[in-house]
Amino acid sequence: MPVLKFNQCDYSCDGKRDKRGGFRVYCQRVEKQCVPNNIPGEVNLSLVAKLNQLERKLEKISEAQEHAQQTDMPGTLVAGRSGIPLSRQKKLDRQLDRTIELAQKYIQTKSAIDEIKSKIAAQKKKPQQQEKEKRIMDLLEKQFQEIEVGDFVDVGGNVPIQVAKKNPRTIVSPGGVKYTAKEIYKVIKKVREG
Repeated sequence: MPVLKFNQCDYSCDGKRDKRGGFRVYCQRVEKQCVPNNIPGEVNLSLVAKLNQLERKLEKISEAQEHAQQTDMPGTLVAGRSGIPLSRQKKLDRQLDRTIELAQKYIQTKSAIDEIKSKIAAQKKKPQQQEKEKRIMDLLEKQFQEIEVGDFVDVGGNVPIQVAKKNPRTIVSPGGVKYTAKEIYKVIKKVREG
């Protein structure tokens, strides 16, 4: 079982095939005391295990490509077509097919690694994103609470709209169209009775 280092904790992970042919990753914590690192957000350990598995697969493909380059026979580009037996030509064709297959596997594995890294980064940023969304909603709510009947607000059109009626969650224009706090960009003009 490979041991993963994650959040300064050791995890022992193993993959098994289930009855349907799917692949399941089982991880368990090796250390009882675990100090989390300062990176916010929890990352799914199966993603980390899958990332490590794909990186090992990428290393194997790279090693196979290097080995193939070292042991391949020179093709017809070196000496020309003259005098090459058919058996050697078939070997060269198979060699070229293997090279193409390895390149395709390398590209697929590399794209899968990039996809998993982006998922891990998104999971790490999730608390920051939630905090940002909460601050935006608080600002929108504060702005909405300051709006009164008669104010002009910008909702993305050419002309600011005057507030005819204000409900707890929406404002209503003189034409009867309702707008929520998310739809209001800014308050253009405040009209106050003196």
